Amino acid sequence: MQAELAVVLAATDVIAVSKKFIMLPENVGDKASQRNVSVEVDVVAQGGHAWLEVKAYPPFGLESLHFAGMQQQAALQVQVARAACNARRWRPPSVVYHFVEGVDTQVKAELQALGIIVSGPGSGLSASSIGGRAWIKRRGSHCDPSLNPI
Repeated sequence: MQAELAVVLAATDVIAVSKKFIMLPENVGDKASQRNVSVEVDVVAQGGHAWLEVKAYPPFGLESLHFAGMQQQAALQVQVARAACNARRWRPPSVVYHFVEGVDTQVKAELQALGIIVSGPGSGLSASSIGGRAWIKRRGSHCDPSLNPI
C-alpha cells in the first residue's frame, strides 16, 4: 500500500485509486464470451490517460509463478483498456506497470510485447513521467460507458 501511495503522489492528475473497469462481451452470439471482463487498476492518472499497476516485490524471471499471473493480468488490462468506452480523447489509456524494486529485462521485454509501458528502477521511466503516451492505436470490443464512469 505504501508503494501505491508513493505512485499516487508522484503521478500527475490522479483521478482514481483501485478503480474497476468492465468490458462487455465482444461477440454477443459466442457463448464462451457471454461474461463481462473486468480488471482493477491500482492508479488511474493523467486524467484517465494512464492506468498504473504498482508491483512492489523483488525482480523475478520468466519462469516465476509471479510472471505467469502477471502476464495474464497484463493481457486482460490491455484488452479492457482498448475497449472504446475506456478511451480518453478517442485514444485508449496507456497501461503502465511500475516496478518499485526493479524488473528483470526479459520480463520487461515480454510485458512491452503485450503493449505495456514498464517503469521503475532501471527501466528508464520514473513514476512521475508516466502517462500521456497514446501508443495504443487500435480500438475494439464493445462496452457500456455507464459501467465505467470516471
